[in-house]
Amino acid sequence: MIIGGAHDPQLITALAGPGGWIDSLDILMAGRGSGHPDTSPRLADRPDLATHPRAAFAARIRDQPSLLGYQDRRRAALAVISRGIAGLTELSFELEPGHRGHGGGTGLVRDALTAIPAGQLVLAAVAPGNAASVRALLSAGFIPLGAVQLFRRP
Repeated sequence: MIIGGAHDPQLITALAGPGGWIDSLDILMAGRGSGHPDTSPRLADRPDLATHPRAAFAARIRDQPSLLGYQDRRRAALAVISRGIAGLTELSFELEPGHRGHGGGTGLVRDALTAIPAGQLVLAAVAPGNAASVRALLSAGFIPLGAVQLFRRP
């Protein structure tokens, strides 16, 4: 028996087919929204961030991406809430370099969760090597569920 055979490079390559796209093997994490109908979310719609690489990536692989960020237009922190794996709500985020290392990622995740109804399941897929994002998600209450690797046939 081969443990981890589902992520064998030969299998994933065969499933994606020649010229297919294969993403990294990510940790799949789950959290819950914290938004309430009588309270405004802490993040605002930020369509001006549509050219951000994270926004462009989300637009290619997810459905109905909503771009959120801080009201202060000098900030480029981005949270993308979309329909992702199995049609569930998915969160991805990126904090500007000048705000990293001091809990800013955790704050961004917690702020993004206020845009999602309280108790609603939220997934996040993060590369295991992205220790800062893993820590931010864990600190914001997300729990690891397993692993996921996306691929797309040409």
